[in-house]
Amino acid sequence: MRHKGLRRLFIPVLLLLLLTGFSANGAGAVDTLGSGVGDLPEGQTIGEVLKAQATITPRFGQPPAQQAPGYDEYVALEDETGALYVEVPAEWSDVDTSLLTTSDGEVFAASIKASTDIDAFDTTYNVPGVQFIAFRTPRPDFTVDELLDGIDFTGCQYEGRMDYQDNLYTGSYDRYVGCNNGYANLTVLAAMPAEGDFVTLVVIQATSEADIEAGNRIANTFQVIGELPVPSLLDTPSG
Repeated sequence: MRHKGLRRLFIPVLLLLLLTGFSANGAGAVDTLGSGVGDLPEGQTIGEVLKAQATITPRFGQPPAQQAPGYDEYVALEDETGALYVEVPAEWSDVDTSLLTTSDGEVFAASIKASTDIDAFDTTYNVPGVQFIAFRTPRPDFTVDELLDGIDFTGCQYEGRMDYQDNLYTGSYDRYVGCNNGYANLTVLAAMPAEGDFVTLVVIQATSEADIEAGNRIANTFQVIGELPVPSLLDTPSG
């Protein structure tokens, strides 16, 4: 069985492999990526929840470890480049908005991570949290199912894949239930805009009914609002 602590590392490594494969497609490929900016509907301002109301986080099959009412307060987060936006419970105050990079400092994606305890979120199923990642589409024929197929969470029961659509993005999401002896659920959502120039990936971990509500708030507010960074691996002269 794969060690639980590897699960958060696997997603960035998978993205890195996808981008590295794309860079081998030939000179000039970067030009097909577009600006990496999501086109907001006319009249929308950042922070308005105009996305179609979505319910993506699974209900608990048995009472969760922590019974709690809904969260009283939500806060708006942006990543360090101003490209990503999402709303999370104020109690998820352990936040990391730094870019995803390789061990050599090569940038390959924008990211927001928030939890009550990021270290525990990265290595256990004991706390709630979210990681929202966005990156420029690695190649023209890339699909979100390809990304989801490469992600797996040992210690959870895979419930299945569902279609996802709001007025900004279309894609799919996988549900994992029964994590941590039945007291945590995971939703992994991958989606793209109609232009297909970038990919969003949202991983939500819920440990209480309040987190179910939080997961749906996340689904209704995550968006790319600025220009995504060009991965360093791709930002090279064509020669």
